[in-house]
Amino acid sequence: MPVPNQTAADFPRTDVTLSEDLIEAWNRAAWIGEQSTESTLRSFTSMLALLHAAPQRWWLRYCEAVGVDLRAIYASLRFRPASLGVFRKRIKANEVPKGKEPTSASLLFLDR
Repeated sequence: MPVPNQTAADFPRTDVTLSEDLIEAWNRAAWIGEQSTESTLRSFTSMLALLHAAPQRWWLRYCEAVGVDLRAIYASLRFRPASLGVFRKRIKANEVPKGKEPTSASLLFLDR
């Protein structure tokens, strides 16, 4: 069910309505980015990492089929899939990741 955009902090477009799933993904990507070595909360890489938690698991099957080294991607971000539960708790507690720019240039396609 779509919800107003203002619930997705720092989303580059205000003229679109986002689904709850997209808002949750956007927020989780920020938590991945906060713990990473990257200079932004969200990047293309952090968005890819959060696909690990996709309920359909299509991302994991695809990566295995084409030989994507997810461990290397996760290591570059200092991301552990087990962290997703911690992120959920912090989001529910209304905590907000801080200390970095909201998005990297790799996500600029979102503002079109």
